[in-house]
Order: sequence, then C-alpha cells, then structure tokens
Amino acid sequence: MLTVKNLTIQINKQTLFKDFNLSLDSKSKKKIALLGKNGSGKSCLVKSITGEFQNFSGQINVQNESISYFKQEYNFKNEQLVGEHLESLLEYDYEYYKIEQILDTLKLNEEITLKTFSELSEGQKIKIRLGEILLQEPSILILDEPTNHLDQESIDFFENFIQEFQGSILLITHNTQLLKNSVNKIYEINNQTQNIDFYDGNFDFWWTQRTHKIQYQQKDLKQLQKQRKEIQNWLKANEFHPKYRFSSYVGEQKKQLEKINEAISNIKIIKDTNLKISNKNNSKEKSKLIYQEVFKEQKIQIRKNQITQIKGPNGIGKTYLLNQIFQEFTSNKDLLKEGYKIGILEQISNFKNDTKLDKYLESNHTLEKQKMYQLIDQLDLKKLLKNKLSELSGGEKKRIKLLELIASNPNIILLDEPTNHLDIYSQISLIEWINNNNKTIIYVSHDKNFYEYIQNDHEINL
Repeated sequence: MLTVKNLTIQINKQTLFKDFNLSLDSKSKKKIALLGKNGSGKSCLVKSITGEFQNFSGQINVQNESISYFKQEYNFKNEQLVGEHLESLLEYDYEYYKIEQILDTLKLNEEITLKTFSELSEGQKIKIRLGEILLQEPSILILDEPTNHLDQESIDFFENFIQEFQGSILLITHNTQLLKNSVNKIYEINNQTQNIDFYDGNFDFWWTQRTHKIQYQQKDLKQLQKQRKEIQNWLKANEFHPKYRFSSYVGEQKKQLEKINEAISNIKIIKDTNLKISNKNNSKEKSKLIYQEVFKEQKIQIRKNQITQIKGPNGIGKTYLLNQIFQEFTSNKDLLKEGYKIGILEQISNFKNDTKLDKYLESNHTLEKQKMYQLIDQLDLKKLLKNKLSELSGGEKKRIKLLELIASNPNIILLDEPTNHLDIYSQISLIEWINNNNKTIIYVSHDKNFYEYIQNDHEINL
C-alpha cells in the first residue's frame, strides 16, 4: 500500500499545499486524477512519492507495491533501435517473450523493434515509453501528462489502457476525455486555501460540484458584504449619537463587524483563468477569400473572420500547412497594407533568452501594455513575474505565449495544438475567447473535447 500522510510542500517559502493524505493500493483499482493550475505543485507531489523531490514535510510509505512513473519529459536516442532498447531493460535474455506480450498489449506490430526512434511518430514513442513501464510489472502507475502531442487515435488508446490496467493509477492530465471516461476520483490543488480538495467522481461531477461551491461562496460573500455595509453605515451615523453614547449596542455592533470581516477574509473563492480581453471586429466581410493554395492535391481556402480547423492524423502535415499559411500571410504585402496583423501560437513554447518574466514582457514592444497588464492578472501570472523563464513549467510558458499572442492584438490568429501543457481552466477560457472574438482563426488540435466546443465555420481534412 502507498500511504501519504500530512504531505506539505513549500517552494521559495511559499506553501503550495499542506496536510495532504492519500491511500492507494493495487487491489482497489482506483483511477485518480490530480488537477491544479500550471505550477500549482502537481509534479512536485508525484515526484515526492517517487523520491525525486525531497523538499517536503510529512510521511510517504510504500509497502508491497511496485510503483512506476511516466514522466512528462523524456528523450530517446534517435538512432537506437527500438528492439535493442527494450531488450536492454530485460534482466535475462530468455524474457524476450515479455516484449512480445507488451507489444501485443500496446497494439504494436513486432516490426517496430527494427525501427530507430527517429522513425517513430509521437504516438508510437509514447507507447514504447508505456512498454518500458509495463516491463517493470507495476501495481501502481503514476502518469504525468501522458497525452501531450498525441493524435485522437493515441488518446483513445490511452483511455482504454487506463480503464483496463489491473492496478491503481494516479494521473496528471488536462485532457477532458480522460477525465470524463477514465477517472473515478479527483483531487484538486487549491493554492489559495493551500488545500487539496477531493471529489468522488469524474470530470462532470467535479465541474458541477466545484461550480456550485463557487456559486455558494459568491452568494455568502455578497450577503456578508451587504451586512458589513449596513453596520458600517449605522456606526457612521450613530456611534457618537447621544442616544447610543452610553449604550452597549455600539460595542455589540463593532464586535459583529469584526466577526463579519473575519468571515469575509476566510472565504477564498477559486480564481479561474478568465480571458475578458475582447477585440470585436464588426466587419461584415466574412466571405472574403484571403488565402488559397493547393496542398496534397486539395484546394485550401481561408476566409476572413472565419474559424477554420485543420484536421488529420499525426504526420499528415497539419503543422507544415499551418506554418506555410503563416509564412504566406506574413509575406503578403497587400494583406499587411489592408491592416491585417498575424499572430501564431506554436506547439512548443521556446524563449531565446533566460531572463526574468517581468523584464521579458517589458522588452516586448509589440504588446499593447494595457492588455498585457490585464492578461497578467487574468492568466494568473503575477506571482511569476520575478521568476526566470527557465524556472517555469510547460503550462506556465504556454500561458505567457498566449498572453503575447492576445496582447499583440492580431486579427489573423494561427494556433498549433493550443491545449498542449495548458491547464483545464485556461482551456475553457480559451474556448470562450475564440468563440466570442470575430477574428480569422486557423487552428490544429487533437484535443477532441477542445475542438468540439469551438464554433467552426470551416474544416480542412487532410
């Protein structure tokens, strides 16, 4: 059994969460998701369990369980053969049958063992990483963002894999499909209260209960603020009135005011990402053709103020086409003269310099400063301003790139897998922002529960 007692984690003297308790064993076959904003401490929590992170207080004990950890970042040697790599993990040569069994479980042809890792798709690499873990014969699996960069077929595979795994799983994911269909319990890190809240159900149950909780808190806060205002107004008008000068009622009101202020300070409503920045373009030229090209024997057309999705499996050329469209737009002098401004959110969030976030943003002169400061608050980046870019998580870097995109105020926007590394709260807000802004948007996404909520005008199927 894996037991976690009173786990508390602090980073740079800031408490992320405290007194977390968890009990997990293989026989219960629990499928647990760990949720929280980017940088909330999810990876620190699981790395504490695996022994990779030591800066915590509390107790972690493992008895009669084999735990395997699927890391978020992992690199293979590109020129190494898959079979050679897997064989190196066997204790004895005669155990090759285990590799055959695992390849069958992962629905991979044995011919893949003769390929180098450079020849594999991202989905195939993910499956080989799962194969490594299964060779360890774990009873408890810890999976940290396993579906980043995967196509829908691979995500479907992961869903079935989690459901059929004969043990317990602790899963970090922002993929709504897995949260809806593969998880039966959810823990959510709430950095505002420094607690980890428990929800005994899947994504829909969690979201409903969480929404109701926020609504009740907002209602209670509004009522308390009303009571406070009434008492403050009464004291202002009557505290020194002769009628109440020697009355105990004034003291009672002051005590009541203190209680109300304390109750208000104890209400910590979850602050979600909320992209309120709106740049409505009321132009009626929705049918104007602004891009046309032949790609893979297919006529590709992009029209003004439409939302266009580029669909297709991994390796078909979606990102290549998106970049081609971007290059065409940015080099089209006629479009630029007409006032078009082009922005792109790429799959991987890279930065040229390793400076502190506040200096990095201030040096970016393409950003509209008012929008930038609004987005810093809305994307919950204020606490990261003094951090170096290299210290940020993948999701935090993605939010910075999203800030740069919106604050540069483009009217043509290209998005390449925008939900990769982006937390569930930011995903929901991004969907609302896309649907509520009348812009030309072209995007690539394998995230079914992302693109199903986008109000597409056009689809390009490769």
